[in-house]
Amino acid sequence: MDIKTLASTSSDGRVLNRGVIMDFSGKMAGICYMKETLDEIMREPEERTLKRATNTLERKHHSVFGHESVTLYLEGIPKILAMVLNNEKYYNTSEKSARYTEMQTSGLEEELYFKWKEIFLSEISLKYSGMDVKMMSKLSYENARYFISVFTPSTNMAYSTSVQQLNYIVGWMNDYVAEVLARKTRPSDFEMRLTSVFSEFVTKLDPDLLIPGLTDPKGRRLSLFATRDRAEEWGENYSTNYYGSFAQLAQVQRHRTLSYEFSFPDYEGTIKNNPGFYIPPLLYNGKYEKDWLTDAEKVFSNYPQGMMLKINERGTPENFILKCSERLCGQVQLETCAQTLSTLSRYYHATDNPEVAKYLEPYVNKPRCKSFEDICKRPCFWGPSQAFSRLV
Repeated sequence: MDIKTLASTSSDGRVLNRGVIMDFSGKMAGICYMKETLDEIMREPEERTLKRATNTLERKHHSVFGHESVTLYLEGIPKILAMVLNNEKYYNTSEKSARYTEMQTSGLEEELYFKWKEIFLSEISLKYSGMDVKMMSKLSYENARYFISVFTPSTNMAYSTSVQQLNYIVGWMNDYVAEVLARKTRPSDFEMRLTSVFSEFVTKLDPDLLIPGLTDPKGRRLSLFATRDRAEEWGENYSTNYYGSFAQLAQVQRHRTLSYEFSFPDYEGTIKNNPGFYIPPLLYNGKYEKDWLTDAEKVFSNYPQGMMLKINERGTPENFILKCSERLCGQVQLETCAQTLSTLSRYYHATDNPEVAKYLEPYVNKPRCKSFEDICKRPCFWGPSQAFSRLV
């Protein structure tokens, strides 16, 4: 992987580095206790500012280090690293789309990716002959990418966050690596691969962005990985568990107001055990379904994006409906759309809170173009009638 600093903020246009971060954070800390004016703080001797920044750092008053922000360009990173970063709440990401563009891979994975891209292109053209060729191609890439490993270094993205958050993430990654390597029982293959990814990421970062001592004092950890089973609840807050692929989780976790985490089900070494590997509905009971699973078996140990996970999703009804306003749509990846529709139905029928039920009711079983004021103006092959019945 390669990491470049594209942009950063500072009070006077200087390139962001450790000295600039300490200087500006020290001045921001001065506001908290100032008796003088802001202008006087901004002109104070550097030694005074640095002393205040150091003292603030030692007292764990880290919010003053959140004012400076940095934008990184991450090139050739594994999808799982993008998912880890995107699950921590304070960020902005612009990521190369695996739904709309051809992904770079190699070996058997590349062979299966292009094999299934062509099969989907053929099957879609037979089933939906009136569809635009560009849309057929997009849907073909979208489904073929289920064979690409989350460890394949084919993801490129710009990632922006605060200096404080970046340092916290580095600390959480270092904690993960230390915990895995110190464990008496043998770590899983997934954990060992992830420790290598984290170690490379930390090593490739500009060391001038890392402030010694700027680590999370509250004992938190990377939020993507579940540490316990969670019960289902359907009230003023909801918690639900379901099976979904890496690809789906990578989409829905971008709803920052909701919380997502996952664990691996017990596959017993084969995809034939529930829940296994995602099967696109277009292949159900057809000539390609068995072939799809046979090919999935070949790459299953490499953690392909179609591998099904046990996902926990939590949030409020208001924030869930914000998700529905984007995901209940024919333009959305089918797996994601179907799961959102299912969760909405379950929430509506399971809640014993009449106010919540009343709030959810207008959206049940309706695509976004029928239940939200912000009606999409884009041409749509599916329309509201096929948004949920489509096979791809």
